[in-house]
Amino acid sequence: GYIAEAFEIAHQADPGAQLIYNDYSGEGRGAKSDRIYQLVKELKESGVPIHGVGLQAHFDGASYPSRDDVAWNMQRLANLGLLVNVSEFDVRVKNIMTDRWERQKKAYKDLTSACMAVANCHAMTLWGFTDRHSWVDSTFGADDPLPFDEKYEAKPAFFGMQEAFLGR
Repeated sequence: GYIAEAFEIAHQADPGAQLIYNDYSGEGRGAKSDRIYQLVKELKESGVPIHGVGLQAHFDGASYPSRDDVAWNMQRLANLGLLVNVSEFDVRVKNIMTDRWERQKKAYKDLTSACMAVANCHAMTLWGFTDRHSWVDSTFGADDPLPFDEKYEAKPAFFGMQEAFLGR
């Protein structure tokens, strides 16, 4: 009940605020996304003031949910009348030995196009923009998870997002 209570208190403090439930590892299909879905569905059905769901997408470029599974999950959340955000996004690549940048580009393109396919997916937030300053390095070790390199130059990941925005 503390989650419902937190939303109620937040709503009382600012009735005009959009209240978002934010969680990790619930982007595609699976037990975690099912639990998130069930939680927010029950909150909505109980009249709790909840306006959206934030999906933290800290992907490993070697293994991440498919574009179709992410779009499916976003759509089922949207069908509850909720906004859907990609609230944190980066793609780790240090353990990929071949085609590292192409795989990272595909992950960025896939998630961006999944969001674009769902009308209620209204925001994507990268968890940083340059490899020069990334939380990933201090948590997982040196990596290059973001769309711009340490010299602030666009990597293939940036162009993957661009392609998704342009519908390519």
